[in-house]
Amino acid sequence: MEQKKKVRLDNIELLRIIAMLMVVTLHFLGRGGVHDHVRLFSQAYFVSSVWDAVSMVSVNVYVLISGYFLVRSEFKGKKLFRLIVQVFTWSFGLYLLCVAFGLAPFRFSSLVQSAFPLLTYQYWFASAYVGLYILFPFLNYGIRAMNEKQHRILCILLIALFTLYLPSKALVVNGYSIMWMISLYVIGAYLSLYYHPTGKVTWKQILFYLVPTILLPCSRFAIDIAGKLLGKEALASTYSKFFYKNNSVFVCLSAVALFILFLNVRIQKPITQKIIRFAAPLTFGVYLVHNNPTLRETLWDLVRPYTFMNHWWFFFAGCGIILLIFTASALLEFCRKTVYNKLSETKIVQQTETRLLALLRRKP
Repeated sequence: MEQKKKVRLDNIELLRIIAMLMVVTLHFLGRGGVHDHVRLFSQAYFVSSVWDAVSMVSVNVYVLISGYFLVRSEFKGKKLFRLIVQVFTWSFGLYLLCVAFGLAPFRFSSLVQSAFPLLTYQYWFASAYVGLYILFPFLNYGIRAMNEKQHRILCILLIALFTLYLPSKALVVNGYSIMWMISLYVIGAYLSLYYHPTGKVTWKQILFYLVPTILLPCSRFAIDIAGKLLGKEALASTYSKFFYKNNSVFVCLSAVALFILFLNVRIQKPITQKIIRFAAPLTFGVYLVHNNPTLRETLWDLVRPYTFMNHWWFFFAGCGIILLIFTASALLEFCRKTVYNKLSETKIVQQTETRLLALLRRKP
């Protein structure tokens, strides 16, 4: 397998931005209390169900993008180090700020957790993603050993095993685990190596995305309607969102389809390219800022979307709030990045990076 110089594709970077906007949407609906307060078959029920379904692909898409690029990359200790520093900075820094401004009480246990966010699972995605980054060179060795047919069969088996075989829940925890990330990595790697975009979006690609995306909320509606007709509303509510999880067959297929669709999108306008190239590298920081364990309770207590979810303008107001949270978090991440880049030019930071990288390269 050929090693290529890292290339940023504007179409995929745009998808990265959209995926993070979807992550904020999921938190808007979930942590914002909409799911907990919505009434069955109300306007908010249908709006939030469809909105939630469309956004469920976000995590899967983000990991597919990683597999697509990393399969042609080499492990970089500096990138791992900076990733860990980024997570630590937002976890520990925002905890101290929240305590200083009286937004959270000081607790020694919380201090320790914020100081070791990856070990204490403060951000499940960050912990799993760092693990994936450590493992990806070994995954690439296995991928290199396979031909196209073997790789394709493996992708099919992983989808069948972890989306259709119910006992797999113990392994992939509804898609919130490194095991599911590895599966998506393998699929993203296959698309990178063997799928050749034509540069044209076709109706087949659009239908491939729309069908599972539409079936997802329909599955909820069908279960809730059946529960209503049979007088089993409580039982139906337990299972109505059965397919609303990262390793659901509908969510998995939607994510793959959306990814293929965007592979065929072409971004031509220079101004659009500039905006994408500015915003895309900030997306992981958006996740770390707005979903900070200490800050997020204050954030969603302030927004409280469930208080206006029954108004006709709920969706439009929600889109505005989501965009505002994304933009504010991205600007904060831009400031952090700027400061860190300046600090990285100092002797002490360079020496620290060099020593840590030497430890990583040291042979036993």
